[in-house]
Amino acid sequence: MNISPAFLNLKNLLTGKGAPDENVIYQIMGAFKIHSRLKRNQNLITPGEVEEHLYYVLSGTLRLYCMKGEEEICYNFGYPGTFISAYTSFLSGKPSESYIKAITDCELIGIHKKDFYELVDRIPQIEKIWRIFTEEALLERMERELEMLMLSPEERFGKCMEKASHLFQFIPQKYLASYLGMKPETLSRIKRIYAEKERKHP
Repeated sequence: MNISPAFLNLKNLLTGKGAPDENVIYQIMGAFKIHSRLKRNQNLITPGEVEEHLYYVLSGTLRLYCMKGEEEICYNFGYPGTFISAYTSFLSGKPSESYIKAITDCELIGIHKKDFYELVDRIPQIEKIWRIFTEEALLERMERELEMLMLSPEERFGKCMEKASHLFQFIPQKYLASYLGMKPETLSRIKRIYAEKERKHP
C-alpha cells in the first residue's frame, strides 16, 4: 500500500503507541475520510458547537483557546503530526466552550465520532491506543495545571523549553505567552535572559 509522507508520520505515531499490526494501522488511516482545509484565522469549531470529529493535522498550525472577558486564553496547539479536537465536547457530547482556530493555512484529515467509536469497539488494539492517548492527555493537563499554580513565569518558560521547545519554532509569541500565563513582553524578557545564559554557558 503506497502512503504519503504525512500518512507515514501517522503510521509511526500509532506504532509508537502500541499498534505494531500494520493492518490495524491501515484501518485507522482509512477511517479518516474527512479532508479539511482551513485558511489562516478560520475556525474549525466555535463555542456552542458540539464537537463530533477527531482530526489529525497534516500541515499548518492551530490554537485552542477560550475567552476570559475580552482576553483570549490559549491552552493548547495543533501542528503536523498531532491529533486535535475540542476534546471536552467530543467526550461529553456537550457544546464546546472553546475555539479551534487556524494560525496558518491548514490541512487536516478527520473521522466522525460515531465512526471512531465503531472502530474502537471493533478492534481491541485501537481501544488500547485511545486509552494511551487519553491517559497521556490527562497527565499533561494535570501537570500543566500544577505548573500554572505553583511555578513562576521563569520556571514555566523553563519547563516548556524542556518538554516542548519545538513550539517556539512555529507558534507566534503572543499565543505562547498566553499559553504560559504571561504577557508577551514578559516572555520577551525571559527569552532574552535565557538566551544570554545560553551564550555564556553553552
